[in-house]
Amino acid sequence: MGKLIAICISEKKGTEKTVVENGVLIENFGLEKDAHAGNWHRQISLLELEKIEEFNKKGGNVDFGAFGENLIIEGIDLNNLAVGSILKIGESLLEITQKGKQCHHHCKIYYRVGDCIMPREGVFARVIKGGNISPNTPIEVIKSPITLEACVGSYSEALIAIKNGANRIELCENLHEGGTTPSYGTIKKIRELAIPAFVMIRPRGGNFNYSKDEIEIMKEDIKICKELGVLGVVFGVLTDDNEIDYTLLKELVTLAKPMSITFHKAIDEIENPEKDILKLAELGIDRILTSGKKSTAFEGAELLNKFISIAQNKIKIIVCGGVTKENFKEINNLIPSCEYHGKKIV
Repeated sequence: MGKLIAICISEKKGTEKTVVENGVLIENFGLEKDAHAGNWHRQISLLELEKIEEFNKKGGNVDFGAFGENLIIEGIDLNNLAVGSILKIGESLLEITQKGKQCHHHCKIYYRVGDCIMPREGVFARVIKGGNISPNTPIEVIKSPITLEACVGSYSEALIAIKNGANRIELCENLHEGGTTPSYGTIKKIRELAIPAFVMIRPRGGNFNYSKDEIEIMKEDIKICKELGVLGVVFGVLTDDNEIDYTLLKELVTLAKPMSITFHKAIDEIENPEKDILKLAELGIDRILTSGKKSTAFEGAELLNKFISIAQNKIKIIVCGGVTKENFKEINNLIPSCEYHGKKIV
């Protein structure tokens, strides 16, 4: 359970939003008197109080409304909500329609601080039931759909996946090699999508023990993703002994944050990956992509369920390995997780 901290509106586009004492949510429109309301999918914008406070600790010095956000909330982890989730605010209902926002040019905040959290942390919604709201109004998540992450090798494949029901994209190239980092142009274009897209950071196929030059390439690709406002990145690094290279991983995590981070199937190369689940969580990894050390999720079910039990609420386990729209219900019943991944998942 969370609560509403502040309400912000601007009656004219192109001006900063300002705090108001209360607001009226209008069904399929947005906030009354707000210039950005209307019959479209981004009727309401939301930010977490914690994200604004973290930004200000870096020298942001911004007031509520500076990012163009309508609602500042507390106690709800917006980043972990899939598109399609329903929020209840008092008697009103909001449906999450988009996570993150592409900025075609940097704002004054970015030029002053070197960062802007709205493209990465902003969440957008439409009003499906209106009502009056005011600060301290309770907020709860009453529906949070399972995340179906479609692994795609191009922008056009991403569009097809979204049309078919995917609510997150893992963007790669060279899927026949297990996926490598896509081009700058593809990454930039994918930011136009309403659903989150996580970008693979992998300079080549093969093993996950990288040379110094390859590590530098990975670092530069992470920087590019950060510059483009990418919501999440996917990587994994191992030592010669097929153990997680924690020294290097810590560098990459520090560089990548505050983007969301998935440790990919390199985890399945480790002899006893159970010992690493909570270590990865402590390091700042948000998700682990795994098929339980087997070719398919069916074969790896026992270990996958063990991972999920160990992870609890500290880190998410993305179930993969032959997960398709045809067998999804069976896999979901066998391995109850909140996130699944596959090339043919939708």
